[in-house]
Formats: sequence, structure tokens, C-alpha cells
Amino acid sequence: MGCGVGAAMYCLAGRVPGVHLTDVELEPWVAALARRNGEADVVEGDALCLPPVLRRSFDHVICNSPYFTAGAGRTASRPAREAAMREDGPGGFGKWLDAAARRAGRKGSVTVIARAERLQEMIVSLSPRLGHLVILPITSRAGQEAHRVVVQGIKGRRAPLRLLAPLILHEGAMHDGDRDNHTVAAQQILRDGRAFSLA
Repeated sequence: MGCGVGAAMYCLAGRVPGVHLTDVELEPWVAALARRNGEADVVEGDALCLPPVLRRSFDHVICNSPYFTAGAGRTASRPAREAAMREDGPGGFGKWLDAAARRAGRKGSVTVIARAERLQEMIVSLSPRLGHLVILPITSRAGQEAHRVVVQGIKGRRAPLRLLAPLILHEGAMHDGDRDNHTVAAQQILRDGRAFSLA
């Protein structure tokens, strides 16, 4: 939902052989780039008011929704980028979560990435319809607060919420030069194509 140029979906395709990708993107020129970047059914439309062709169930839904509230964060220089980052009015973030949960089929899963301060909203919105919620905090360096979280749930599953150890992206206390300083775990995901699983 809101696939952009396709980075997340094509990473998924590289890790799951034979997966069929169906995606929705609001901006026509961004949707065109997504089609050029790989093989997927990219539908132009609003993720919150899906075209009829997408009003069906899916095995897995990925959602990188707009997660800045109105007035929060820096304003993006491009209108399309601003729309992708900031919710459209009060409750916009919750509408994205609701739409994602509705599109997941029986025993289907939903994965959402957002800023850590939206975690409470994510749990409240998703937990009535998804079980087996798993939360992965993502932090830049060891000892730092997590600024992003990945949350995944499964329809029809009932299991206690799980909070995983954080994924730490970089080695050391600070960036000390123009070089790659990813942790081994981050390197395996970003460079070596290791499966990104919350199971």
C-alpha cells in the first residue's frame, strides 16, 4: 500500500521466489517508475479508497504509511514526498492501518513500519483484528532509542504480543568517516539478501 518506486516490494520479491506482487500508488509518475523497476501489478489509486480491482484479500500486506502528524517533522521540498510522509488530517494514520488489516485474508499477515512514537496507535488499531503481534524496534546504534518500529500481525491468530530485541543498524557510537559501518545483522539484510522475518 503506497508502494512508491517499489523498494520494499522488490526486496520482498528477491527473498520470496515466485511471489506475485500487487501494489497501489497514488502518484502516476511514481507508479510508472515502480513498473520500470521490476515485475509487479502496480495500480494507480488511493490506498484509502482502493480501486475495485484491489478490493480483495491478500496473503500479506505491507504498509509504509504516512506517519508524521500535521505540523510535525520537516516539510519535504516536493509535494509528492510530503504527501507520502504526512497523514492527511486527524486519524489518517489509523485509516491506513484499518485499510491494511481489511485487505489481509484469513491467516494473512500485515507488516507496518512507522515512527516509534506511533507504536501505541498501531497496537490499539491492529490488535482487535490481528493476533500474534510482533514488534521489532530499529535503532541506529547500540544504546540509542529506537526511532522506527516494524509491527507484524496475523489474522485469525491469537498469541501474546512479542517485543523483539532491536535491530541495530550501525557499529560504534558515532559515524567516524566515509565508510560502510553497518552491523553484521544489517549487512546481511541490506547487502546479502537475508530474509527479514519476524516469525
